Amino acid sequence: YDMSGYSEKDLIYEMKGMEKKSRGRSRKRKCEVDNRGYFPILALPNELSAHVFSFLSVEDRFKTRVNKRLNTIELESKYYVENLTIGELSELDMILHVSKKKELPYDKYRNEQEIMFKEGVTYSSDFIKRMAKNTSMGQLAIKLDHRVSFHLEVYNLLKEFTINHLILDCKAGELINKSFLLQLANSCKDIEIPFRCTFLSTSDVHELYEIIQNGSTKLRSFKMAMDNDEIVSLLSVIGVTTKSPGRFSSNRNCEVFRLCMPGTCNLHIFDGNMELWINHLHEPETDNTLYILSHETQESLDKAKYGRKLEKIEVESE
Repeated sequence: YDMSGYSEKDLIYEMKGMEKKSRGRSRKRKCEVDNRGYFPILALPNELSAHVFSFLSVEDRFKTRVNKRLNTIELESKYYVENLTIGELSELDMILHVSKKKELPYDKYRNEQEIMFKEGVTYSSDFIKRMAKNTSMGQLAIKLDHRVSFHLEVYNLLKEFTINHLILDCKAGELINKSFLLQLANSCKDIEIPFRCTFLSTSDVHELYEIIQNGSTKLRSFKMAMDNDEIVSLLSVIGVTTKSPGRFSSNRNCEVFRLCMPGTCNLHIFDGNMELWINHLHEPETDNTLYILSHETQESLDKAKYGRKLEKIEVESE
């Protein structure tokens, strides 16, 4: 079959209304060419139909559920989504979002897809369960800010996904606690939380640090906002003490490097195969960013230490 002339719009066009078109037809599918020189999608073997679906956005794949056969094929097939954002918009923003989406080239949504819900509307979580079953994610960003039942279901289902990089960009900070993150640690390779989590203590973050370090979970890196006092407390638990600006001591074999740029000075603390990346620590109660990373190879560790223009800081023994 020659599919070279098919665009994604063609595929969706063929799939829309399939249930209606297929009613009353024989179960035997004929590969007849239409007046454009194409054959009907329903004439494809199941394996090729599943391959066709891989070129569609998540939203358009779900539209195939109107046809029983295609619904089964979609459910039983495995897919990879490079970048997906699940969020919510006000009624006005939703109108603008839909209008803008129509103006963009269709293939824009191959690499950066969005599923947006209207605020205040109740939705079923069935399609989220379906994605968790047959879709692996490169990057998944969650931007749901309220504690309605649907949002809670979405958060609860995250642990059933296979995700490389998860971004929890929400204001419902009470949902982000140690138990929740420990469950996600078995589903995600990287977790990023770009705001402070008031329900995460220093000891909770240290527990995450330890499971990343010992490799007992899938999680390889963790990034979140913390204030400087919290970071200093965490470093103390790990075994690194900040004595004064630019002076450190440790009761273990840790190395500290500094990378200064105009306006900021970053610290890179190495504890075995672990790297802790933080900004300056000189201003207490100032928001900061903590990035914990496990280097899985010696080559990666050496590159992090010596592949950048880092200045090594002497660490005193305790």
